[in-house]
Amino acid sequence: MAAICREASVTHFAVTELSEVSRLRAGGFQDCDILMLRPTADADELTQLLNLGAILTVSSQNDAAVLNGVAEKLGMQAQVHIKIDTGMGRIGFALRTDFDAAIREMLEACALPGLEMTGLFQHFSVADDTAPENVAYTAEQHALFVKAFHALKAAGREPALVHCDNSAS
Repeated sequence: MAAICREASVTHFAVTELSEVSRLRAGGFQDCDILMLRPTADADELTQLLNLGAILTVSSQNDAAVLNGVAEKLGMQAQVHIKIDTGMGRIGFALRTDFDAAIREMLEACALPGLEMTGLFQHFSVADDTAPENVAYTAEQHALFVKAFHALKAAGREPALVHCDNSAS
């Protein structure tokens, strides 16, 4: 599938496993961006991902601190996408719980010397359901995502790549 996408001029890929990054790089995908959607705090896995040139997901201060340590040890700066939680409830800086605190935590992560924030993303939790309450919830998630983007931008941390749609949305 990746080869077909590349023929169609796709230059950005997203995966969830180290093995997928390895397979893409081994398959000649050297000049494309590969985002690891799943955050990890495993130092060995992070080392391998950084050496493969993957863009990594940061979804908490802990993720950021561990990744920063690994990147600095390797003498690298990791490109990261910040994952925010606007209502999915699984991973990400929790904007619904305390918006201001989540923004502060994201800015602290962005300030770490081993990290370069290059993207911002979230996932919609009920975009595949057309019930009026779920359409409204998806709209609320989107509005919160946009508000977070503007808060980061106002603080001088505008992400280059912003993505929030899943297949259903």
